Amino acid sequence: MLAKRMSWNAGAALRCLCIVLVPFAAPLHAKPVLTLLPIYTQANAINDSGVVVGDDGYGRGFVRTPDGTLTTFKAEDSYSYTTAESINNSGVITGSYLVNSTLVTHGFVRDSDGTITDFDVPGAGNGQYQGTFAQSINAQGVITGYYIDQSGHVHGYLRATNGTVTSFDVPGATDTWAWSMNDKGAITGYWSPDRSYHYQAFVRSAAGKITIFTRKSVHARGFFHCGSITGSSGPSERTNGVNGALIRFSAVRKNV
Repeated sequence: MLAKRMSWNAGAALRCLCIVLVPFAAPLHAKPVLTLLPIYTQANAINDSGVVVGDDGYGRGFVRTPDGTLTTFKAEDSYSYTTAESINNSGVITGSYLVNSTLVTHGFVRDSDGTITDFDVPGAGNGQYQGTFAQSINAQGVITGYYIDQSGHVHGYLRATNGTVTSFDVPGATDTWAWSMNDKGAITGYWSPDRSYHYQAFVRSAAGKITIFTRKSVHARGFFHCGSITGSSGPSERTNGVNGALIRFSAVRKNV
């Protein structure tokens, strides 16, 4: 079971964080158990062993094991803000860290023994709020995410375990955000054709074929083990009576 954080804004006054854990084979009488983490903590992902990763709100990434042990870490010892975004079943973590002095973001991978390797995608910008953002790691240790180049445009990438990086763009996109990867090597995310924030979702197969969702104003952000995709549909599609509310969708693409 894997889970990813999902957040949305309903107007300017309300911001919600939702973490959903659904045991696929749980008995009908099983009750969900909610564990509250320390204040300011943001949980971003969980693996099948119940190990949770995220950031502690004070510039450090964290790993929380099922027994409640919480270990914090920084990808760089200098003044930086580290966020752990994803963990696979081998305990390997990926995420990003922002260097306060330059405001440039770099990706990192943290092995199960705590060894951290940082990386930058070739072509990533070194200006403020540019750089490399790592979002997801699969069972094979392949990482996907996006980078912002020197001109401010966004591109997707995947990073193999040997460090080889392949960048890609949705055809016709001005910006492409790669957000999640499954164990088959398929990637999902969203893209913009004109920087107008009218996003559309996409799936990129392991062979590199890109399929675009026909619905507009959609963010695809996560894979389930079965291959279904989850994300959100924007207010231009549905508002459910609330201005700015995002409607969740799931299984819009199956067996990817």
